[in-house]
Amino acid sequence: MEIKACMKCGRLYKHIAGEEFCPECKKQIFGKLDSLQRYLDTAENIDFNFIKNRYGLNKYQVKEFIKTGKLNVKKNPFVSFCSGCNEIVPRGRLCDTCKTRTLFDLNRVKIEILQDSLKNIEPIPKMRFIKKG
Repeated sequence: MEIKACMKCGRLYKHIAGEEFCPECKKQIFGKLDSLQRYLDTAENIDFNFIKNRYGLNKYQVKEFIKTGKLNVKKNPFVSFCSGCNEIVPRGRLCDTCKTRTLFDLNRVKIEILQDSLKNIEPIPKMRFIKKG
């Protein structure tokens, strides 16, 4: 056992493998998980601002509950999260915003590499003619 700070309230507690909340917050959170599960079952799109205001959980906590199986997303059982910003994405590893940003950065690097390679090219020497006479 070790002593850790609760992810929700910051109080110190004896940490037993797996849980990231103190016993008081754990009771509060797991009490809200049933109603949050009903919301996830009926919602077309998951609104993290609504979840934060209503249930007091941020998107990272909801993500962990989904990953560990404490919450299920029945509308889309193959839910995944963006590797860049942790938003829910219907497929793939990146949301549209992060995908656009990544492509922009890759194109910028590609242009820089091409410009550097053009600087290193030596001009082709011109043909010289020798005058007789």
